[in-house]
Amino acid sequence: MRLVDKQQARECLRDLNSGHQTGANFLQVLLDQHVLTPFQVESIKKMDTGILVLGNNKLLYANAAGSFARVYRAENLEDGRAVGVKVLRHRWTNDPDTVSLFQAEAKMGQKLKHPNIVPIFDIGHEGGNHFFTMDFIQGGNLRDFIQIRKQVEPHETIKYAIDMARGLE
Repeated sequence: MRLVDKQQARECLRDLNSGHQTGANFLQVLLDQHVLTPFQVESIKKMDTGILVLGNNKLLYANAAGSFARVYRAENLEDGRAVGVKVLRHRWTNDPDTVSLFQAEAKMGQKLKHPNIVPIFDIGHEGGNHFFTMDFIQGGNLRDFIQIRKQVEPHETIKYAIDMARGLE
């Protein structure tokens, strides 16, 4: 599944108690040694492993969710950099109009180059999942920011509006 390399597996197997060598115990050692994340371990336990690696990206945890897609923090397997992977929710994968809109969003994003726009790298479809990769930006979206803060000062609002307008320009 490309989640664990042979060296990591060997090291974790050495740490596994010889009397309790079960799959669940091995997963716990992988988690304890920070080889796998809680998201990855839970996905494996649920036998939902199709979402753990998409393209050359190992998904680490869910970062944000919307009506049509989820964004995951991932590690690029080629160079180790942090990327965001936006994945269309399964309930929309058989709706050609929604898939088309999702792909159009990604293709448009690839063309846009601006400091206020998150760059899109790759667009893919793998194992029934439609996804695209982008720079991973630490933090949440504007909606989450407002929900947490409850109130935004007028001067901050103007600054954010100007930043968005510059990106849209």
